Amino acid sequence: MATNPIFKAGATINTAALAAQRNVTVEVADKPTVAKVVREGFQVPSVTLDSQAATFFLDNLQIVPPRVTPRVVSQSVRPGTKVVAGTVIDLVLASADIIPFDIFDGVHEDLKGRNLSNLLDGILADAPTRQTLLKYDKAADVPQAEKTALLAKFTQADIGFNEEVPTLSFESAFNSSRAALAFK
Repeated sequence: MATNPIFKAGATINTAALAAQRNVTVEVADKPTVAKVVREGFQVPSVTLDSQAATFFLDNLQIVPPRVTPRVVSQSVRPGTKVVAGTVIDLVLASADIIPFDIFDGVHEDLKGRNLSNLLDGILADAPTRQTLLKYDKAADVPQAEKTALLAKFTQADIGFNEEVPTLSFESAFNSSRAALAFK
């Protein structure tokens, strides 16, 4: 038995029985944390929903497949930077359908002008291809058998090769494909 500050002073509840009925969130701070959502420089007001109308609305929403949900393309705080709680971070989100390969450093020449979904819906939909690209950090680490399989997939996606030209190399195609997978 535990004392719960939401109930009258001295009242006790059986937390094990309550937890068995439903999930329980226990707030240990003096005041609950309030999300700070800002639009156009002003705090977004909180709203109270009509439970029945909201449930009907939510139950009838079309489910957006995870593949087409927007991904973070950039943020106002440099990645890896530690910030204190409450720091404002602006995010830019976009669907892979509109993110061009051109935004990446060292992109393969044959991918310029294409968007990420070109590969994500194509050769990167193949699990073994994805696994090979994710397994190795560098193109030089890919064993010959897996490299041959990747070369075939890249050729299938109209990605050509000329190892004399850095932007037409296997390494460039490998790195560009790995970059696309970050947005899968």
